[in-house]
Amino acid sequence: MSAKHAQSPLAPKTTPTLPRIPGVKLAAAASGVRYQGRDDVMLALLPAGATIAGVLTRSKTCYAPVDWCSKNLSRGKVRAIVVNA
Repeated sequence: MSAKHAQSPLAPKTTPTLPRIPGVKLAAAASGVRYQGRDDVMLALLPAGATIAGVLTRSKTCYAPVDWCSKNLSRGKVRAIVVNA
C-alpha cells in the first residue's frame, strides 16, 4: 500500500481525466532502490497489436535494462512499458 507524500510545488494543481484504453493493464510497486515504501515503478501491459509512439528519457546514459531492451527487442514489437521514477 502506498504512503502519502508531499507534492512538489512544481507539480500541476490538477491532472486531466484520461480515457480508458481497452486491454491496457497497469500496476505499480515499490522498488526500494531510492525510496523505501514508495511506489516508484509502473508497468503498463499492452494488448497484442498495440502501437506506441516512443520512449523518452532525460538521461545522458541508459541503465543496463534500457540498453538490453534497445538491442534485443524488435522495433514495433513492444508488449509492455516499464517506467521508473
